[in-house]
This record gives sequence, structure tokens and C-alpha cells, in this order.
Amino acid sequence: MAPVCLQMVISCGEWFTLQNWPAGRCRRRERDLLALPRQILRLVVGVLTGHTQVGRRLSIMGLNQDPLCGYCSVAEESASHFLCHCDYFATLRMSIWGKPDLYPADTDTATVGDIARFIKKNLRDSH
Repeated sequence: MAPVCLQMVISCGEWFTLQNWPAGRCRRRERDLLALPRQILRLVVGVLTGHTQVGRRLSIMGLNQDPLCGYCSVAEESASHFLCHCDYFATLRMSIWGKPDLYPADTDTATVGDIARFIKKNLRDSH
């Protein structure tokens, strides 16, 4: 199993039950996360944990009828889909990580700065 520092998790319970965290990497990631501005920190943590305002989550909460991705309309819009698979963001992923798609495990090796840059670029382009 990939280290938990930035691994996308299915549930909060899973987050707390994972063992053998690589302490050095987690401290560095923790420091990088805490150095982010509060608004960006909230967005990065939301995307990494799946607790963010995407179609699937809003549908579960009863706030949205359609869980499909608003950008590609091909798959259910989840945090994982947004960060790793949505075709709409393939060019952006290519410019940041050098590949058009990521596996959720790739988020563990991605830097906090790269994930924040991906989210900030999305926010600029969506307005």
C-alpha cells in the first residue's frame, strides 16, 4: 500500500487505521501543507480526502441531482476523477506532472506545491 501522506482515501475511518507511515515524508508534507494559504489548504485537503464540492459528494449530500462531471460529462465527478482522470484537465496534468492521467497512488509522490498549482490553475480557468 502506498504511504498515506497524500494518498487519496475512501473514508475518514480508513485514514486513521492505516499503519507504517513514513515519518520523514509525512513531516515534510505536513510542513508544506501548513505553509499554504488557508483557502488553498482547505481545497488541497478536500481534494486529497475526497471531502470537497464535487458532483458525487454534492449528490450524496442531496445538494445536487447529477453526480456526473460538469467538465467532461463522462464519469461521476469525484475528487479522484478531478485530480487524476478528467479529460478536460489532461493538458494541465501533462504540464505539471508530465502525463495526462494520474493514478490515485501518484498523488503520494506528487508535491503539495504541484497539487496546489493544479487546483489554483483550475480555479482561475473556471471563472
